[in-house]
Amino acid sequence: MNTVNKSNGELPAFACVSETYQQDGLTKREHLTALAMQALASNPDWVKTMRTPDDWDEYKERLASAAVELADAVLCALEKK
Repeated sequence: MNTVNKSNGELPAFACVSETYQQDGLTKREHLTALAMQALASNPDWVKTMRTPDDWDEYKERLASAAVELADAVLCALEKK
């Protein structure tokens, strides 16, 4: 993987690179988003906001947006160090 001109979030989270082997995997942003999504989805307070099955569309959009925002905040904080 060519890492030139890539932001921190676009770099591989678990890269394994040698002369004979390369595995890129998820980006750091994708990995952090998945972790945030898991934490948010396990929170029963989010589920309590769903009153009808029709609430699912709004729920999943809010959940996904919040996870991406958290991942971006972590990446931003890491770049400031």
